[in-house]
Amino acid sequence: MLKAQTNHFHHIDIDMKKGLGWLNRQNDEFKVQFKEIDQRFKEVDQRFREVDQRFIELDRKIDNRFMWTIGIIIATSGGIYLKLFFG
Repeated sequence: MLKAQTNHFHHIDIDMKKGLGWLNRQNDEFKVQFKEIDQRFKEVDQRFREVDQRFIELDRKIDNRFMWTIGIIIATSGGIYLKLFFG
C-alpha cells in the first residue's frame, strides 16, 4: 500500500511539473504577444499624432484663407460703396 501511494505521489509530481512547464511556456508566449501588442499601440499612437498634426495644419490654412476671404469681401464692398455714393 505504501508503495502504491509513493508511486501515486511520484506520478502527481511528474504531472505537476509538466503542467508548470506548460504554464511557463504559455507565459513566455504571452510576453512575446504583449510586446507585439505594445509595439502596435505605439505605432497607432504615432499615426494618430501625425493625423492630428495634419488637422492642425489644415485648420491653420483654413483660418488663413477665411481671413483673406473676409478681407477681400470687405475691401470689395467698401470699393462698391465708395463708387456708388461718391461716383
